[in-house]
Amino acid sequence: MVEAMGEVADSLAIRQPWDGYPRMPIFVKLQPGYELNEELKRKIRDALRTQALPRHVPALIIEAPDISYTFRKKS
Repeated sequence: MVEAMGEVADSLAIRQPWDGYPRMPIFVKLQPGYELNEELKRKIRDALRTQALPRHVPALIIEAPDISYTFRKKS
């Protein structure tokens, strides 16, 4: 969903316990030439609110230089 935005190359949302409640920060890897400013954060939140559910709107949006993938071979 977020990756469909031209500014975002990849993203990863995690569920995290915080102060007795769960929150869901999202890490975004941006396309070259973009910066994570308040306008882009608002655009990400608006997209998630309208394309998913309000509960999917992240508490935090954090820029990540890269998003790693680990592939485990099933035995």
